[in-house]
Amino acid sequence: MIVYNILAYGLIANVMGEGCNFFRYKIAPCSPPKLAIPYIAYNPELINLNALKYPHGTIAMLICPPNHYLEVEGSRWRVCMNGTWSGSFGRCKQLGT
Repeated sequence: MIVYNILAYGLIANVMGEGCNFFRYKIAPCSPPKLAIPYIAYNPELINLNALKYPHGTIAMLICPPNHYLEVEGSRWRVCMNGTWSGSFGRCKQLGT
C-alpha cells in the first residue's frame, strides 16, 4: 500500500508540475544521493542517473548489485519532495553478512 501511495504521489506531482509552470519553478529539486548504492530514477520515465539535481516528483528505486542485499528501513522507493528525499537510501551488504 505504501508503494502505491508513493507512486501515486509521484505521478500526481509530475502532472501538476507540467500543468502549472509557476509551481514547477518554485519547488526545489533534490541533490543526488551521496553514496555508492546503485539506484534507478524515474520521473516517471528513466532519467539520467548522473544528474546534479533531480526534479520534484522524481521516483528512485534502490537496487543492489548481484550477491548483495539492500538494508533499508521501509520501502526501496524514494521520492524527491521539494528538495528532500522521502527517506534514507540505506546500504548494500554482501550476502552472508
